[in-house]
Amino acid sequence: FADIANKSRPSSALRPFFYRTSPTGWVPIFYNYTKGIGKSPKAKMGDGDSLVNIESLRVCQKWMDEGKLVKKVVEIDGPTHMAILHEDKFYKAVETIMGLKH
Repeated sequence: FADIANKSRPSSALRPFFYRTSPTGWVPIFYNYTKGIGKSPKAKMGDGDSLVNIESLRVCQKWMDEGKLVKKVVEIDGPTHMAILHEDKFYKAVETIMGLKH
């Protein structure tokens, strides 16, 4: 998860973002419309979580490294992009962020 905070807001205004970052399959990184916009594009494939490419999943880490908005990034290994909602690890992280876990 990544806690996103505006520096002018108190820490209680943090917004969490959750995602899986361990690659499990090939996903499109970008499309090349060599035959025109009305034709099927060629996709360049790369690592991802079977829905989102790894570069997009790691944007929050890049923002944190640049000192922009992101306070903390934690990778959750295991589930796919949507299956993360069925993981106990996800809900424990939510509880921690919300201050419900002591």
